[in-house]
Amino acid sequence: MRLAIVTPIYPPIMGGASLQYGILSKYLMKNRVFDKIYVFTTFYKKTKIIEFKNITIIRCLKATSELPVINSLFLLFFVIWFNIDILHIHSSFSVKYLKNLCFIFKKIFFKPIIIDVRDHDSIANSYYFDYCFCVNKEIYNKILLYKKFKMISIIPPIISIPKLNDKYIKHIKNKYLLNKKYICFVGDVTPDKGILKLIKSFIYFKKQKKDYELVIIGRKFIKNFEKYLKNISIKYLGELSNKETLSIIKSSELLILPSKSEGMPRVCLEAIALETKVIFPSNKDFIKFCPKYVLKNFTWYNIYRIMIRILDDNAYDCNYPLKNHNPDIISKKIINLYYKIIKNS
Repeated sequence: MRLAIVTPIYPPIMGGASLQYGILSKYLMKNRVFDKIYVFTTFYKKTKIIEFKNITIIRCLKATSELPVINSLFLLFFVIWFNIDILHIHSSFSVKYLKNLCFIFKKIFFKPIIIDVRDHDSIANSYYFDYCFCVNKEIYNKILLYKKFKMISIIPPIISIPKLNDKYIKHIKNKYLLNKKYICFVGDVTPDKGILKLIKSFIYFKKQKKDYELVIIGRKFIKNFEKYLKNISIKYLGELSNKETLSIIKSSELLILPSKSEGMPRVCLEAIALETKVIFPSNKDFIKFCPKYVLKNFTWYNIYRIMIRILDDNAYDCNYPLKNHNPDIISKKIINLYYKIIKNS
């Protein structure tokens, strides 16, 4: 059998989707679930167009919101050429692109195609598919209000933390001149992620906590973002490797993600695993297990208030069950679903 994974990012480009499919694809190959796995992803200048390894990586797609017809044609060609048996697609790609591809794949080739919904903004992209994976119960319930599927299942993020020794962490802090206490933001640097509100709230926060810095890690999508960095207490480090990012999170006093669109943000789960305090975006799972630390009001003033409160809270206690994100458990669940889908299609 041959599997194709379609994702907006894949290692070495860092991000939630990259880590999810990177871990999954290696697990599938290690356990010889598929004869061959192909990963189709977007092209970045710093990466090769094609890499022939155990997993063949083809970086042929344009950015998710651009030229959906070209994306469809590229994928259609490779699906035919490589005789793909099942297609697993991240839901961030544009609706028009997904609709076109789904129609061709179902009506002409009679092959199963899975839509993998990882955030609230992508829910509408699931309506053209028969098989659906959802990142959590909240998105699962929302999708079922509009569509019935042949199969729908909850697949949470896979969390796997590499070993981080004190010597390496110290090296990373010195490399990026992190000599003070700091609050950390990790994610795409866009208004949708709440970064501009966080910067404004941090300026007021500094009036009470003068010895803190704000450290920002992620791809930059805001024009003239440098103007927000004139404050010497705000450091933008750009895109870092996963291990570097985790080292900085582990040494952080607090990680915050003031985003309204998150499904189940990986970076928050990683911070829990690293025993770093977290301010969570609103999510029913986080509200259930960590209610005092969930950001329900996304104004800059409320972000400022909750940062002060949590940093002063010496009894910080988050009981979120990370066992639900075990790589072996989730990978085995996905494998069983693959087999069922192929059998039923």
